[in-house]
Amino acid sequence: MLTHEDFTIYPAIDVLEGRVVRLSEGRREAVTVEGGDPVAAAERFAAEGASWLHLVDLDGAFSGNPSPGLVSRVAALGLPVQVGGGIRSLESIDATLAAGATRVLLGTAALDAELLAGALARFGERIAVAIDSRDGTVTVNGWTQSTPLDPGELARRCADAGVRRLLVTSAQRDGTLTGPDAPLLETVLECGLPVIAAGGIATLEDLRMLRGLGCAGAVTGSAIWLGRFTLTEALGEVSDTTMTPIRIPPMLRDHVGGQRELAAEGETVRQVLEDVTARYPSLRAHLFEHDELTPFVNVYVGRDDVRTLDGLDTPVSGSTLILLPAMAGGG
Repeated sequence: MLTHEDFTIYPAIDVLEGRVVRLSEGRREAVTVEGGDPVAAAERFAAEGASWLHLVDLDGAFSGNPSPGLVSRVAALGLPVQVGGGIRSLESIDATLAAGATRVLLGTAALDAELLAGALARFGERIAVAIDSRDGTVTVNGWTQSTPLDPGELARRCADAGVRRLLVTSAQRDGTLTGPDAPLLETVLECGLPVIAAGGIATLEDLRMLRGLGCAGAVTGSAIWLGRFTLTEALGEVSDTTMTPIRIPPMLRDHVGGQRELAAEGETVRQVLEDVTARYPSLRAHLFEHDELTPFVNVYVGRDDVRTLDGLDTPVSGSTLILLPAMAGGG
């Protein structure tokens, strides 16, 4: 598992009209990313090492009518999925969990104290509350309506009600890559509940900051979809285990689910490659021949070809491992 036990990365799959999108500040008309098929996105994140998925039914958020069918298609991959978007009744919660969700996020519905109490009594820790904030107050109904409620006050109410976990999103920063809203998160963290942060995350440094702040995890959306960092890099950033990034050439990507970059554990090149080929057995024959490197692939630690160093016993020392076809030579 490539996540820290106290900090989980949740790659975002936000779905509008059947396709993955990213919206700027949650505005329906402000699509900044087109990400294609939700199931393909889930498969990609699974291959990159995700331990959870964050699925938002945007159509459900705007209309109040979520689609359990979307949940079932994504959950069929077998990864835990937390799901939000328009889930505003006990019946809807039940249908979402029955479709395969591991955790349901209640936003608008959480302001109904009776409904929230009923949900917690019936579903327990499978309920989390999504606190969405814009301009210092809680926003609801797909972020289209403001309330006079302060996010910190809602967090305290949730703690008193027995909620186990919060997702806290800065709506005006979501999809903007302008950095997390640290003051908002600090205010909500005072309630003592585990907090998953969302909105504005743009860099690996942002993830380090959120972990240092005391958050339990982070939802990463636009930063991954726009290539600011990869999911593999994000997972490695918050892991207590030092993971080595591995760049995969086109000739080998079919053997690793089409991925351009992986991560694996080990102090030497041999240990790292053993780790990754244990996960992708069809890759092994292309890298090893009688426990040594095949003549078909050159392996670099940074700029250095390991054949000119200590071979497979070359220390990795935190560098990126780069695999290249042997025909590429030493360039």
